[in-house]
Amino acid sequence: MASVFRPTYTKRTDDGKTVKRTSRCYWIEYRDPDGVLKRVRGFVDRRATQKKAAEIEKALSRGEAPVDPQAAQDARSMAEHLVDYDKYLTSQDAGARWRRESIARINKVVDELEAVRLVDLDGARVAAFLATKVEQGSSARTRNAYRTSVGAFMNWCRADGRLPKEHDALALVGTLNEQRDPKRKRRALTTDELHRLVDATRRRPLDAATKERCNAGVSTKEREKLIRRGDERAIIYMTLYYTGVRIGELSGIRVGDLVLPTEEGKAGLATFFSKAQKPQTVPLRPDLVAELKAWIKANDLTLTDKLFSIPGQLVKILRKDLKHAGIAYRDAMGRTADVHSLRHTMATALSVAGVLPRTAQKLLRHSRIDLTMNTYTDAGQLDSAAGVAALPALPSILATPAPTPPIASPQAAAPTPSSTTSEPSVAAIAPDGFVANAPESAACRPACRSCAHSDRPDCTCVHSTPSDISGKEEAQAFVWPGLPVLGDTGLEPVTSCVSSRRSSQLS
Repeated sequence: MASVFRPTYTKRTDDGKTVKRTSRCYWIEYRDPDGVLKRVRGFVDRRATQKKAAEIEKALSRGEAPVDPQAAQDARSMAEHLVDYDKYLTSQDAGARWRRESIARINKVVDELEAVRLVDLDGARVAAFLATKVEQGSSARTRNAYRTSVGAFMNWCRADGRLPKEHDALALVGTLNEQRDPKRKRRALTTDELHRLVDATRRRPLDAATKERCNAGVSTKEREKLIRRGDERAIIYMTLYYTGVRIGELSGIRVGDLVLPTEEGKAGLATFFSKAQKPQTVPLRPDLVAELKAWIKANDLTLTDKLFSIPGQLVKILRKDLKHAGIAYRDAMGRTADVHSLRHTMATALSVAGVLPRTAQKLLRHSRIDLTMNTYTDAGQLDSAAGVAALPALPSILATPAPTPPIASPQAAAPTPSSTTSEPSVAAIAPDGFVANAPESAACRPACRSCAHSDRPDCTCVHSTPSDISGKEEAQAFVWPGLPVLGDTGLEPVTSCVSSRRSSQLS
């Protein structure tokens, strides 16, 4: 009967004390058909070890000697596994730079954890290593790169039978959000900065050599070489900006990968392999087509030649070109302008020009639209005022009020002897001073106080009646158009909102 357990062992600490510790891996103990007690190392996962113990018991029940398929793999060193993994990546046509960086990250983890066998790369130890990298100041992007390299290596080991299928050490080791706190924040160049950069890049090699050799001077042959070097770097920056390709993708483009029309003013095409090793095609502007045709002709390039000879230290060269152009490499917000910033500059220029977001995403070959709009587009260069001005206008409310006509008095409203109109209009004044024209009816005309022509038939005033108990002249009142005229009924003023025709008396 096979049993699963974790053995304990003693270890001497740095201060000379001896402590007891428990093994991280489980072990399997069983007796072979000859009755000899044997132990086989299992896994960190208890269930995986129990499954292996069940297989051993099954073989013993059939009278067979248990075969441990992992014994041969465990006997191999980590260096042998990594050599085989590098050969596998080469056979899959992986990029040389990506392959070199991936193997270097795995070797770094193996050295830090002192891993001897594959089973030593368990999730807890790898997670502790990644946490240490973050504490030392590494960005989330760097930490995720280590996690991805180790995970890809262990997936290959399981697929090749070097690790059991159920051994997934990094199942609980997730990735960090790289957008939350990026170590390097890039910015997009403005149109003016881009023009200055291209101009300074063309002049800098010759200017630097002339300044350095102020006494000896520069020979004609060397002058041509320096001018060619400046032109090449300027066209490289121009191509990166107009196409949005990455520097690694541009380095693999050959002359035969371009479709350059013979007619002037026509667009072209460029085919290349993306960083995911997939063929991609981008359009070429007519002015860029003209520059590339002139570059190919001036250097007698054939179809199999590389389009550009990109230096390995282009990032450092760009910093010198920016300084020569009077452009700050790092702005006040801490954002940098490096080679990849030209891709950000293209995305921002597309948004400023009003290109649809879906079209910009296609040109930049992004898998998600938020990557184009949020990460690569510099919102500081967008014209927000022009966007607000493009909104449709609404009618004015308070900005341009209607002119207020003069307030008419009761005497002015009454007809004069010289008036020839039989039914003159009467103005009613609201409490806030707004003047409105009232209809010509007896109900909305002013009550007569001392009209000189009250006995005439054309009088438009409302007169007091003999039945008034006050015995006095009825006070003049102004009412809103269409409302009944109410007389004085008590000590309180008359209001048009009272339901009855007379106000209540004070007690």
